[in-house]
Amino acid sequence: MEKLKTAFAWARANKGTVLAVTAVLAGAVAHFVPGLPKEAIVNAVAVILGA
Repeated sequence: MEKLKTAFAWARANKGTVLAVTAVLAGAVAHFVPGLPKEAIVNAVAVILGA
């Protein structure tokens, strides 16, 4: 559980990097999964991180 808390703290401290990586990964997955809501995924991660 401590590793999860540490990872979440790092993600919150590096929101820009995490959101950029999320956008790239969602775009790559959307290439194979038509209709994947890329923007909704990135927005959900932003809300979770408090961006």
